[in-house]
Amino acid sequence: MLKKFLDYFFVAILISTLFIPEAGVVDIINIQFLYLIITQGLIFGYLFFFKKENLIVYKIWSSKILITYFLFIIICGISIFNSFNQTESIIEFSYYLTIFITILNYSHIFINSEERLKLFLFFIISLLALESFYTFWIFLSNYNFETGLNRVRELQGFSYNQNVNAFSLAIKMPILIYFSLNYKNKYFQLLAILLFTLTTFNILIISSRGAMLTLFFVIILSIIFVFGYLKNRIQSKKMIVLILLFGTALVTQNFLYSQKGELKSLVRITNYNDSSVSYRKNLYFEALEGIKDYPLTGVGIGNWKILSIKYAKDRIEGYQVPYHVHNDFLHIGAEIGIIGFLIFGLIFVIILYTLFKLLKKKDNFLLYFFLALSIFVYILDSTLNFPRARIYSQINIILLISFIVGNTSFFLSTNKSPFRYVNYFILIFLPFGTYISYKVYKSSVIQKKIIYDFNQNPSNYLVPFSEIEEVDPKIPSISNVTFPLKNSLAFYQIQNGEYEKAFKNAIDGNAYNPYLGLMEHQLAKIYLEYDKLRNIDSAYKYAKISVEKLPLNSAHNSIFQMVLAQMNNLNETKTYFEVAKKAKNEIIWQNYISFSTLYKYNKKEQFDNYDKEIIKEALILFPENELIKKCNLIVNYGEGLILLANEYDLKATNAFNNKNFQLAIENWEEAIKVIENDDSYYLNIAQSYLTIQKSKEAFETLNRIKEKKLIGVDGKYEYLMGMYYFSIQNTFKACDYFKKGAELGSIDASNASQVFGCKTN
Repeated sequence: MLKKFLDYFFVAILISTLFIPEAGVVDIINIQFLYLIITQGLIFGYLFFFKKENLIVYKIWSSKILITYFLFIIICGISIFNSFNQTESIIEFSYYLTIFITILNYSHIFINSEERLKLFLFFIISLLALESFYTFWIFLSNYNFETGLNRVRELQGFSYNQNVNAFSLAIKMPILIYFSLNYKNKYFQLLAILLFTLTTFNILIISSRGAMLTLFFVIILSIIFVFGYLKNRIQSKKMIVLILLFGTALVTQNFLYSQKGELKSLVRITNYNDSSVSYRKNLYFEALEGIKDYPLTGVGIGNWKILSIKYAKDRIEGYQVPYHVHNDFLHIGAEIGIIGFLIFGLIFVIILYTLFKLLKKKDNFLLYFFLALSIFVYILDSTLNFPRARIYSQINIILLISFIVGNTSFFLSTNKSPFRYVNYFILIFLPFGTYISYKVYKSSVIQKKIIYDFNQNPSNYLVPFSEIEEVDPKIPSISNVTFPLKNSLAFYQIQNGEYEKAFKNAIDGNAYNPYLGLMEHQLAKIYLEYDKLRNIDSAYKYAKISVEKLPLNSAHNSIFQMVLAQMNNLNETKTYFEVAKKAKNEIIWQNYISFSTLYKYNKKEQFDNYDKEIIKEALILFPENELIKKCNLIVNYGEGLILLANEYDLKATNAFNNKNFQLAIENWEEAIKVIENDDSYYLNIAQSYLTIQKSKEAFETLNRIKEKKLIGVDGKYEYLMGMYYFSIQNTFKACDYFKKGAELGSIDASNASQVFGCKTN
C-alpha cells in the first residue's frame, strides 16, 4: 500500500508542476523548471539512496530509448564549448538535463509499478479532464451568439498558450480513444464519451490549425486501425459512436463560428495564405541558413535566439526576435549541428520502432498502437511548434516515454551497464542545476518589471533604480527578450544621468548579444546627451550601426533621425526612411515627415511629389496623428511653422500633465527647433528637469535663456533659478532669486519665499 501510494504521489508531484503559481516571473517556465529540478532532485535522491537494490542504475541503461536520449544530452553538453554565449548554453543544458532526470525517475516508477497501466491512465485521463472542462468553461464564459467568438487568449487554458493547450489535448486523444475502446465499465464509457466530445470540441474552438489537422489524422488512423486491423464487432461499434461524436462537434463548431468564417475548422485547415504560415516559413529558412553556416557544431545549445537575429534582421520590428524556430528538429539542428539533429530525431524513431515491434506480438497491441499515435502527435507538434521549450508540453512526453520504457521489459537486463555511472554525475549536477534555476528565477522576477517598464514607460522608466541594481547580469546574461542585462542596466543609468556607468555597461553587455545593436544605440544616446562626451560624429557613427543591425527598429531609427536632423542631412534621412517605412511605425514616419517638412520650409525649397505621396500614405496609416496633419497643411497648403510649434507644445503640455517629464522635454526641444526665441519652452524644460531632480540640466537650460537674452519680466525665470539653488542647498542664493521673482509679480516665487523662510527687508 505504501509503495502504491508513493507511485501515485510521485506522479502527482510531476503533474502539479503545471499548476504552480506564476510568482511574478516574466515567463512561467522560469519557476516551473525551478520547481521541477527541486522535486525531481528529491525523488532521484530517494530512489538512489533508499531503493538502490532495484534502481534503474542497474537495469535502465539497457533501454535503447534512454541510451539514445543520453547521447543527445552529451551532444548538447559538447556544444557548450562552441557557443557564442556559454552562460545561456549552460542554462539551456541544465533544462535539458532536468527533463532527462525526470524521465529517468518516472521510468523507474513505471518499471517497478505493479499497476503501471492504471497509474498511467489515471493521470493522463484526469489531466485531460481538467484541461477539457476548464477550456470548455472558458468558451461558455466568452461566447456570444450575436458576435461569435474570437480566438480569445483565455482559451490557452492552464498552459499560457493556445497552441500548447490544443496540442496538449490532442496528444492525449489517442489514449482516450484506447480507454474508450478497451474498458467495458459503463461509467468509464460515459466518462470517455463525454470527455471525447469535450476534447474534440475544445480543439476545434481553439482553432489551432496544426492541432486540428493532427486531430483529423488521429481520427482517420484510428478508423483505419479499428475497422481494417482489429475487426472487432464491439470495438467497431464504439468507434462508430466516436465518429458520430466527432462529426457532431465539427458541425457544431462550424455553426457557432458562423460569425467568424475564417475560424471555421474546415476553412482554417485549408487556408495557408495567412501571416502565420508566412512567418513560420521565414523561421524555417533562417534555421536552414544557420545549419548551413554551422553544420557540425551548430551555434551552441540555447544560442539560436541570439544568432537568429542576424538572419532575421530585415524583418524584425522592435525587439521581437525569432526566439524559437517553431520546429524543434530544425531548432536543435541549428543549435547543436546535424549530428545532434539526427540523434534527436532518432529518439522518436526508436520509440516508434519499439512500439511497432511490440505491436507485432499482439500482446496488448491496442495500447501500443495508440501510444504510437500519441508519439506521432508529439512529432507533429515538434514540427510546427516548440514543445521542447514548454514544461506543459514536456510533462506529456515525459509520461509517455517513461511509461513506454516501463513496458519494454525485453530491453532490460540484469547486467550492470557502464552507463550506471551517469547516476553519480546526476547527483553531482543536481545542486548546481538547482542553483542555476534559482538564479534564473530570481532574475526573471526583476526582468518582468524591467520589460513592463520598457514597454509601458519608454520615455520615463518608473521602476526604482535600487531594484534594477539587484539584477545579477551574469546568470542569466540576457533577458527573456534577449536583452543583455548589462544593457538593461545602462538604459536606467542613462535616464539617471550616470552616463559613465552606462557607457561601460553598454560595451560590456555587447559581448553577450551584439546582434540587437543595443550597445551602438546606447552609445549614440550618450554621445548626444552627455556633455563630457558630446560628439555628433560619434553619435552618427553608432546610431547608423544600430539602424543597420535592426533596420525596422523605431528606437534606433528615432535616435538616428535625431542625429541626422542635427546634421541637416535630409538625403541620408530619406535613404534610411525608405528602408524603415515598411515597418509602418508611427514614430519613424512622424519623425521623417516633420524633419523633411521643417527642413524644406526653412530652406524655402519646393515640396515635390515624393513629399506629398508620403504624407498621403501617412494620413491613411495614421489618420489621428495631429503632427502629420499639420505637416500636410504646410506641404500641400503652405501653413506657417507656428502650427508645428503649437503641436509640439501641446504634446509637451499633455506629457507634463501626465507626469511623463522626459517626453515633455523632448517635445519642447522640438518646438524650440521651430521657434527658438520663445522663452516659455525653455522655462518649461527647466521646470521639468527640476521636477525629475536633474538640477544640472535645469541650470544649463536656464543659462540658455540668459545667453539668448530671453529673460522675461514675469518673474518665472527668477523663481526657477531659486528652485535650482535650493535643490543644490544654496539657500542664500535661492532666497535672493525668490525675492526678485516676487518683486516681478511671480506668485510662485512669493509663496516659495514664505515656505522656505526667506527674510524680507
